[in-house]
Amino acid sequence: MSPVERKLDQNYRWFRANHRSLLRRYRGRYIAVSKATLVGDYATEDQAICETVRAGIRPGEFIVQRCVPVSEEERAVFHSGVSLMAM
Repeated sequence: MSPVERKLDQNYRWFRANHRSLLRRYRGRYIAVSKATLVGDYATEDQAICETVRAGIRPGEFIVQRCVPVSEEERAVFHSGVSLMAM
């Protein structure tokens, strides 16, 4: 596993371990997680990505998850080479 994959996996494991409490507070919102810490919650996935990058956290160092029950969950991974534009 590469260092980037380890970071992303660590963030996802933190999300899974805290899923119940996150779901109670942020249900339906998109949350960004970096270094196994909640960075913020956002109305849209685009906003979560843009605001997290704007805060100085690079793609590959965070995950964005929609806070929904596991049955509705999706996972997206962004590595270097992704171009993000503020709207």
